[in-house]
Amino acid sequence: MINVKFVCNEGDGLTRTLSVREGTLVEDFLNINFQGKLDDFTVSVRSPGESSRVVEMDYQLEDGDRLTLSPRKIQGA
Repeated sequence: MINVKFVCNEGDGLTRTLSVREGTLVEDFLNINFQGKLDDFTVSVRSPGESSRVVEMDYQLEDGDRLTLSPRKIQGA
C-alpha cells in the first residue's frame, strides 16, 4: 500500500490522506474517491521533492504523491 494526499478545491475544500494499492492510476483513484464531473477540474500531482504538474488520468500514483483537483472555473467569477 502507498499513501496519497488528496486535496479537492471544490466548495469548502477537502484534504485527506488515503492508502491505496501500489500501481493505482489517477482515473481509478478518482472514480472511487470523487463523485463530481471530472471535466470541470484540473488534476495535478506533486511528488515528494518535485514541483506540482498537471497529469493525465493514466498517471500511476506513487507513495507520498499529493493529488489536487482544482476547478477550471470558479463559480460566481
